[in-house]
Amino acid sequence: MNKQKKNILIAAVVLVILFLTVLIAWLVLPSIEPDSSESVVDTVSVYNFDSAFIERLDFINPDSGDDYAICKGIKAGTVYYYIENDDTFESRQSYFIMTLEMIAGLDAGKLVEENPADLSKYGIDDEKATVKIHRTDVDMVDKIVFGDYYPLDGTYVYAYVSSKDAVYTIGSSIRTTLSSSPTYYRETNIVPQLSEATFEELQRYTCTLPDGYVLSFERSTEEGLLSVFVQTKPKQGAVDDYNVANKILNKLIGISAIAVVEDNPKNLEAYGLDDPIRVDIDYVDGGRYSLLIGSRTDEVIFVMLEGVPMVIAATGDYTFLDVRGEDILSTGIFLHNIKDVTKAVFATVDKEYVLIVDDQTDDEGNGVFNASFQGKPMEQAEARSLYSGMLSFFAVNSYTGKLPQETQYTLTFTMRDGTVNKLELRKLNSRQYAAVVNGTCNSYVSITAVNHLLNLIDMVEKGESIEDIF
Repeated sequence: MNKQKKNILIAAVVLVILFLTVLIAWLVLPSIEPDSSESVVDTVSVYNFDSAFIERLDFINPDSGDDYAICKGIKAGTVYYYIENDDTFESRQSYFIMTLEMIAGLDAGKLVEENPADLSKYGIDDEKATVKIHRTDVDMVDKIVFGDYYPLDGTYVYAYVSSKDAVYTIGSSIRTTLSSSPTYYRETNIVPQLSEATFEELQRYTCTLPDGYVLSFERSTEEGLLSVFVQTKPKQGAVDDYNVANKILNKLIGISAIAVVEDNPKNLEAYGLDDPIRVDIDYVDGGRYSLLIGSRTDEVIFVMLEGVPMVIAATGDYTFLDVRGEDILSTGIFLHNIKDVTKAVFATVDKEYVLIVDDQTDDEGNGVFNASFQGKPMEQAEARSLYSGMLSFFAVNSYTGKLPQETQYTLTFTMRDGTVNKLELRKLNSRQYAAVVNGTCNSYVSITAVNHLLNLIDMVEKGESIEDIF
């Protein structure tokens, strides 16, 4: 028992001694912090000047051979930047400015060595990417030479700055930007300037396929037509504006460039651009945009802007190239707004039914509305329903067959400007009529529309209300 107490006492003494030793060391010895000399968390300012002082930047890229210069110029009293000896292509000014500001406010991860005696240990030599900086505020040409990756952090590279005579670690993304080819600054916008939803700048759209097929539609000049655009090729007729917007124009303005593939291409066939699809946009102001479209893959399509010798890889929904005329034609034979019509006449082989209208109401329904049918005054709601019945002729399908000579029914609209539009219905069979619009037949309609209008007229003549028919 005494032996056990003795062992416990010895153990307690040892613990006390260890505790006192640690306490003395903590109080007496200086604190030791980890060596942070290799840290790249804190940044070091390399440059801090106004980018407007940069007059010229020379880029030397031995690996790619892309040696070029960004120069400063004045055009129409405004400062602009350009690639020297590369005035064939338009450039993105915002990219130039971003590069200049990146250099003017350059920060490094750390200062590695001042007055270095041996740059080769950092992989820095005359065969590495170099940027020469010409400034108007200093009488010297500064130079940044990039070296190897910083071994402790692969997001940094070594770089020597001649004016500082020092080696720094600089973000590798900065080196990537400053080592870019001149095509990085190239204007690659291939989207036509069109306002989404309204397309108010558009006068005419034309898509020409290599096999000669042409789809073209243009802004309507016909007074009172509810459709904004009319198709001119391959067939003439009002188009469904919804289909034009969603099947073609919205997809066209949704395409985007990925990268410049080749300048001054020697072999257009390699991109399918030797016999391309051609899309022309004619603007209301007289301007024109022309896009040449070549081979398509699952990922990209190769395109060129006419007059610009540059192949661009682009992406987007190119199904608009597969749209055909019948996909956008309106099925409505006539789409005239009642406000622009003064007289509508429906004629059978032995009788005419005449609707006279004068709609001067606004969008809220305020204003004057006068109408008569067969010489008798007609209420506004009744007149609108009868007029809607006259617009209820819709093309069932296209028709290019033999055209019957005799006309069974005629529908004529007289516009406020005196223009007359005429629909002749010629019987094909017991259920269908060829629709001859102003002398041209492109489709046929169903007898259902004829019977519907005849029924409305019969109700009106009997004194029955047709107000709620439409």
